[in-house]
Amino acid sequence: MRKTVFLFVAIFFLTALGRIWAQADAGPDQTICTDSTYMDAVGNVGDGTWSVYQGSGDFANDQDPHTLVTNIGQGVNKYIWNTGGGNRDTVTVINNTPTQALAGSDQTICSNTFTLGANSPASDETAQWTVLSGGGIFSDITDPSATIGQLPQGTTVLRWTITKGGCTSSDEIAITNDLPDEPFAGYDQELCADNTTLEATPLNIGTGTWSVISGSATIASAHDPHSQVTNLAQGANILQWTVTNNGCTLIDQVIIVNNLPDQPNAGSDQTICADNVTLNANNPTIGTGHWSVISGNAVIDDPTSNTPNVTSLAQGQNTF
Repeated sequence: MRKTVFLFVAIFFLTALGRIWAQADAGPDQTICTDSTYMDAVGNVGDGTWSVYQGSGDFANDQDPHTLVTNIGQGVNKYIWNTGGGNRDTVTVINNTPTQALAGSDQTICSNTFTLGANSPASDETAQWTVLSGGGIFSDITDPSATIGQLPQGTTVLRWTITKGGCTSSDEIAITNDLPDEPFAGYDQELCADNTTLEATPLNIGTGTWSVISGSATIASAHDPHSQVTNLAQGANILQWTVTNNGCTLIDQVIIVNNLPDQPNAGSDQTICADNVTLNANNPTIGTGHWSVISGNAVIDDPTSNTPNVTSLAQGQNTF
């Protein structure tokens, strides 16, 4: 009986001693993109103890070879798995978590260009802009304050990605360009009338409205790109086609020149007892007057004067 007890005690002692003197294996090194991971040492719970050699980290159970470690510091961290008897091993965990990317707040603008304002990467990181939807051209895809041009109408979504050692962090920004269609009010016109048809380009995005900037005119339908316009003043009339969309406005103008002269008034008919007379037409403000003999016979001393002297009138009716 004593021999049996002694044998059992010896086996237990040798087994425990073997555990203490077992070669420590802390597991493979790791490169991670977060501040937590599970260790992978060889052994069972209680076979050894974890400790921090370099960097930082909090062990959920420092006697568990597969424990969770949190609050791992940026860069290189080293942990020791110590199984006693001078047996220990070190594992390296590299935390490459990049700077949290911040692309900036969403924007609604009235322009096809915009200056971005993302956060800057650290010196050991890289960063880059990409277009997820919409479009645009960057002045520099690596510049957090890049200018993006040629933004289409509507919403463009951009992504700002910061990279460190294969690990990435990204954030997105939506830029809504509410500019309406580029307005074209039509080609300038010169006409001999006080009315015409406007010829603005129809719109896909935005609402157009006609207005009179100078001169005068009566616009039949202010929102119709092809509206009729009447009562055009003599001379130059400037009409403006204003296009709006969600508070964004663009304009274009068209000049319509009404070249109609003043309405002529040749004066009252006359009955005389002589072969000469003075005509009395209105003096035009716009246009040049010219007398001519339609019937009868006469000599007009100055055909361009509104009050010329006329001689050698034929007997009977003379029409001028």
